[in-house]
Amino acid sequence: MEDYVLAVKETGEEPMIKEAQEDVIRRLRCVEGHTRGVTRMVESGADCLAVVHQINAVRGALDKVGQLVLQEHLISCIPDSFSREDSDFRGELVAELTDLIALSRSS
Repeated sequence: MEDYVLAVKETGEEPMIKEAQEDVIRRLRCVEGHTRGVTRMVESGADCLAVVHQINAVRGALDKVGQLVLQEHLISCIPDSFSREDSDFRGELVAELTDLIALSRSS
């Protein structure tokens, strides 16, 4: 958490709104629990295909969390950033958005 606070101070970005943060944390905890369940499946010798299906379910849930975080970033951080007059900063922002789009497509 301290790293996040430092990043906010350095970048000037605000943290997620409370409701979005709670949703992301809830979903991450669900993913964590699901992952533990998959671990138990492997430990108990469950069918490989069943394990693969559960791994895909975990991946899908984690992808959804990533989409929510990206959506929150786009809603709460990007509009304020584009209002700045600094053209170098805008260039960095466009590069960041390009990277985020590429990341979202690779998952």
